[in-house]
Amino acid sequence: MTMPKRLATRTVFKSRMYSIKEIDLLFESGKTATFEIIEKPDSVGVVPVTKSGSILLVREYVAATDEFVVDFPGGRVGEGLSIEDTAQKELQEELGYKALRLDKLITYTLSPGYLTQKSNVFIGRDLVKSKLEGDEMVPLEVEEYGLEELIKMIKTGQITEARTIATIFLAKDFLTKT
Repeated sequence: MTMPKRLATRTVFKSRMYSIKEIDLLFESGKTATFEIIEKPDSVGVVPVTKSGSILLVREYVAATDEFVVDFPGGRVGEGLSIEDTAQKELQEELGYKALRLDKLITYTLSPGYLTQKSNVFIGRDLVKSKLEGDEMVPLEVEEYGLEELIKMIKTGQITEARTIATIFLAKDFLTKT
């Protein structure tokens, strides 16, 4: 297959979090089409694993669904930062720990039909105390769970965010093999 040729790109809307763009494409067949995409910086998430094998999560407020959710520490990749540096920064800001061992678990896309953002997920182990000031508006609550307890929370609807669900199952598989 031949990749389509980008003929033009126009910014329709820009905020501090993302941009909406229209892109005109020319396909191998000679047909053209205009697509709308959302450009959003890549993000990281970290599965922090304690010495006892528990997982540390944060309970935080999310404005889009107006609720508190249990999630992995993480955030968008800052300009000039690597994904590994961002993972460590987010761990320190949200949990007050740094991971001496950081293993890449996966990179996945959320909605590649219209969203450019990729999520990079790490397993963080050998945690040591190291606190950085964060940017959260509401203090985060740190909670500790076993993997089986997290799977029960998925089945009972207490965890509904797709990235979190996928990460829990991938982390379980990774941690049982290492």
